[in-house]
Amino acid sequence: MLFSDSHAQQQKTEEAREKTIARALELIASPDRYEQEIAERPKSKAEAVRILDEDQDAVAFRFIPTRGDDAGKRLLAFSRESLLRLLGRVSCGETFLEAILARAEKNGLLNKRNRTIRLGTDTYAAITFHLEKF
Repeated sequence: MLFSDSHAQQQKTEEAREKTIARALELIASPDRYEQEIAERPKSKAEAVRILDEDQDAVAFRFIPTRGDDAGKRLLAFSRESLLRLLGRVSCGETFLEAILARAEKNGLLNKRNRTIRLGTDTYAAITFHLEKF
């Protein structure tokens, strides 16, 4: 009896975890739900840090690579902190972040976990997701 109760509880916990991850991915994949908080590409690293992390005016900025395999594709660039802030809206914290990124990578939503973006004379490390529906 004890084993079956423990197994049932473990199964419920796993189902709740899967639902949370699914809600998080659905939110990331629906930028229309946070469109007012998507900024245009900042001109400097300092501006990116200010709008995404300090003032929290935005959760992401638009980015279109000019080189590489994904040149010309429309992406959204998040800081780790701004992505966690967005995910908090679906009750998803840092403990789920790696699982969300792994699932997003598997399903094609994630572009890069650690993308270097040139902003003016500096570079900025961001988590990038594809903006187009996949």
